[in-house]
Amino acid sequence: MGIAILGRIKARLKNNSAAVQEAGRQTQPCAISCKLETEIRYGKLRGWAYNVHNPGERLTVQLCRDGEVLQEVLSCRPRPDLAHVIPTPFDYGFAISLPVVDCRKSPAIFSLRVAEYPDAPVKNGVVTLAMCDKDSVVRGACDKQLNGRFINGWAVDAATGQGGRRLVIMIDGNFLTEVIADAPRHDIAKAGLGEVNCGFRVRLPKYFFNGNSHVVMVIDSVTKTVLDNTGVKFSLADIKNGLERERSRLAGEMYKSYLRHFKGKMA
Repeated sequence: MGIAILGRIKARLKNNSAAVQEAGRQTQPCAISCKLETEIRYGKLRGWAYNVHNPGERLTVQLCRDGEVLQEVLSCRPRPDLAHVIPTPFDYGFAISLPVVDCRKSPAIFSLRVAEYPDAPVKNGVVTLAMCDKDSVVRGACDKQLNGRFINGWAVDAATGQGGRRLVIMIDGNFLTEVIADAPRHDIAKAGLGEVNCGFRVRLPKYFFNGNSHVVMVIDSVTKTVLDNTGVKFSLADIKNGLERERSRLAGEMYKSYLRHFKGKMA
């Protein structure tokens, strides 16, 4: 009987302690510093979040769409690069995987919030994935056909026509790689769409040669613009056809080189 009474006393003390902590949280002045960085890096949305008046509190950052929580992470990643912004020990960073959805018909809009303080403002807290259009800051596209085992495409600044855009390559919703669109694309320059050095070329890993269909998306890391002809499925048959086209192209180039060499000998 004495043990039962002791257990009830401990439970009551525990409940009282939790109530006191909750009351302290409600009465304590709240100043949440939460910011989402504008650039996607390695397929993730990155930023930081902490309570100015209670730095020891670890905040939960949620990624939402239409009020539904898609992902949530704890802001506890080291960010020593932000020593001038956040207090020691600088472990208030977070990284959320970029959600990949079909935005060919309409833009996909996501928002960030702090779970413990849902009304706290989040700087740059709205993320929009949208396809290229006439008003986009960035324009570009993936080639409609695979070139061997490679995904090819181009991207330029819509205002200046300059290349060098940083692009995020996603396949089946998973991060594959980042590329800089600075490879020569003379066809784009001839068409007046941008400068010559605006192309990219990404090799598909072998594990995608499994007979299943896959979805590739190419996204500008800064503007979150999705390039044209992405979000489209490709299959093993498309890869095989691409390999055949690549072999034919190489054979044609070798034949032309042989003819040039032969004509030079005859002359």
